[in-house]
Amino acid sequence: PFWPKCRALATATRNGWMLQGGEGMTGSAHCDAPSGKRFSQRLGLHVFLASISGFLLGYNLCFMNSTLTAVQQSFELCYPCAGGTSDAALAKCECPAKQFAVSSVDIGAMSGGVAFGVAADALGRRWALLISDLLFTLGAAAMCLAPPGRVGLFFAGRIISGVALGGAGSTAAAYIAEIAPPSVRGRLVQVNELAVCTGCVAATVAAAAAGDEHWRYTAGISGAFALFQMQGVAFILPESERWLSAQSQPNSRHGVGIEALEAGRVLAGLGKHLTELRRHWHPFLLAVGCALAQNFINANTALYYSRTVLQRAGVDSPLQANIGVGVVKFVGTATTLFFVDRVGRRALLIAGTSGVVLSYAGLVAAFAADPEAPITWLALAAMLTFIFSWNISWAGLMLLVAGELLPQPVRGVGLGIVFCTFWAVSFVEGQTFLTLFRLLSEAGTFGLFGCTSLLALLFARFCLPETGGRSLEAIAEGAPGAGHKEPSSSGSGSDSDREASTSSDSGAAR
Repeated sequence: PFWPKCRALATATRNGWMLQGGEGMTGSAHCDAPSGKRFSQRLGLHVFLASISGFLLGYNLCFMNSTLTAVQQSFELCYPCAGGTSDAALAKCECPAKQFAVSSVDIGAMSGGVAFGVAADALGRRWALLISDLLFTLGAAAMCLAPPGRVGLFFAGRIISGVALGGAGSTAAAYIAEIAPPSVRGRLVQVNELAVCTGCVAATVAAAAAGDEHWRYTAGISGAFALFQMQGVAFILPESERWLSAQSQPNSRHGVGIEALEAGRVLAGLGKHLTELRRHWHPFLLAVGCALAQNFINANTALYYSRTVLQRAGVDSPLQANIGVGVVKFVGTATTLFFVDRVGRRALLIAGTSGVVLSYAGLVAAFAADPEAPITWLALAAMLTFIFSWNISWAGLMLLVAGELLPQPVRGVGLGIVFCTFWAVSFVEGQTFLTLFRLLSEAGTFGLFGCTSLLALLFARFCLPETGGRSLEAIAEGAPGAGHKEPSSSGSGSDSDREASTSSDSGAAR
């Protein structure tokens, strides 16, 4: 309807956003506020607050990467270990409990992805972020309080954190995509991925500073950041204008109303979501394909076990090398932040996935030469190249491209299913990674991963459309149209491009 669109535009004007065209509410051609505003300090603050979810995601992902040996010692996982209790000996010990300590977060993320996807569409993006912060806090507390030798509470904390992680990642990406102008949407969504990398580096540095004996302090930091974000979301962050317009309800600075918490509203939306998913099956399948493509390169598993891989490769200080992994991850994401709106999404996906394939070839060569004495420098170089290549491609672009492909009616639940798919496959990969080492050897396992990475490369090359420089409404229409422009060298379109984008938006609204 015309009026909710104009009401959202008027609210955006009052909030201090600069609008494209500047005509205000003189006609329906300029009533889609979300794609009309340009970058402002207020918008930057909102992106910052939402991207704390990315920080929490990265922190919880890399927490086990850096503390696996300490957790293994504290809860006596895989004990007794034939080689003793040294770090090198524990790295070679393999058992289901150790693998579950790593991949248990994926179980929670599976359910969290779908549950938060439905909640984000029914209750709003803000409520979903608030609930995820509460779960992050509870999960961190459970891990901190787990007594030595009693691993059950620790596993529960990992699963609870996984639920929060699965919901926060997709919700934050959807929120930022909806409030961002088309000309900088790619870079603003990449800020969330940059926050993921910052969280990963922070977890690694915190683990190194605290030491293996104080790994519980490292776990508790996650809860502190979740409480900080909870305050910002509750008192500063507004609801997504696109979501409010879709709900045809008045804008509210601090929430969508207590009545939105009614469970009946969430359940009532399930049938609507299924109907909409059937209507938009093609972009939905492409979005799920993005999740599977990232699974094909086995990136999360390689990140989880990077310390173990480096220990097996003969690196003397794997924890310090892990800090290097985090720094390279950050640099890769910063590179994507710079180029994503200049060269487009597909170019980065193709280049990054090609680098992943070459990195696996390097790991195969490092371990195949002599399984008992791998080529350490080659393994380390290949691992760092892998992390960089992953982070200029699927690490940050999976959710960006999936969120751009999914239309507004199914964006929340669609991203939830994308996350659920990703974490379900990631759980299987995490539970079988060390087993594959035993069955196929390190070189054989990395060779298998290189072959599956080729599938991701083919998907990016032949299946994905370019979504850069187009409004979300123009992408949903499925044609380049007026809202499409090739990524430019400056990362922002000309005035005519912006006017065309606004015109396309208004056509979609009508």
